[in-house]
Amino acid sequence: MAAVRDSRNTLTFIRDVLRGERDTLTFWGLLIAAVTALAVLVTLTLSPRRGADPLEVRATPFPFGSMPALSPPSPVQVIPIPMEPLPSASPSTVEPPARFAVASPPAPDDPTPTRPTSSPEKPEKPKPPWSAWLGRKAALEFAERPGVLVRHRNFVAQLEKIGSASRALDRADATFVVREGLAGDGCLSFESSNIDGFYLRHRDFLLLLNRNDTTRLFREDATFCPEPASDGTWTLRSLNFPDRRLTLQWFRVALTPVPSSKALRVRLRPPP
Repeated sequence: MAAVRDSRNTLTFIRDVLRGERDTLTFWGLLIAAVTALAVLVTLTLSPRRGADPLEVRATPFPFGSMPALSPPSPVQVIPIPMEPLPSASPSTVEPPARFAVASPPAPDDPTPTRPTSSPEKPEKPKPPWSAWLGRKAALEFAERPGVLVRHRNFVAQLEKIGSASRALDRADATFVVREGLAGDGCLSFESSNIDGFYLRHRDFLLLLNRNDTTRLFREDATFCPEPASDGTWTLRSLNFPDRRLTLQWFRVALTPVPSSKALRVRLRPPP
């Protein structure tokens, strides 16, 4: 009897266990079914209905409990903006871009007066009386003794009386070509007419006839500046020794430091 009772108790225990597992399975089955139903409800609520406006929002009752109803917002409508087609421009109707003319700035006023194009003519200086003899042959005559001329003999300058009846050599020795000063304007140089390239020049303060060696010393020694006197004659002053003038010493011509009143006065005249 004890064995039967034990076996009965065992069967009762097994039944109770199986009943508890069944209840547990039933609980979990119900829970899964509820979650699935909730998911389906949410999906159906949020998905738009066929034929309904996708932008329209409608209120859906909350599945659990009661909640205050929310007023649905007004539907949003999208109004398309009409787009007008651009006119097609043909090459003939295209206008070139306008060009802007840049105006040049006004010229500033020039306060300085305009200079005349032609300068006023300067009055010419009066020409000295010996200027008419330049480039011509002439004789140097001693003003105090007419007919006494300066001549060269053995390349030394001296005074002699020479006329038309004198020898041709004497007349040629007393003839000189009047030149512009070799070393200065306004002065004179005297070139021999019968020995080309030889000029009267001073050396050791004596008047000699020497060849022009084109040196500066020769040009200065052979240049004499006329100083007019009161009777139409003039004296000859040395260019490089301004205090010395031509004088007469024993029929020879020398360069002496004397004033113009005591110097040898000469005049130019045609050759004999």
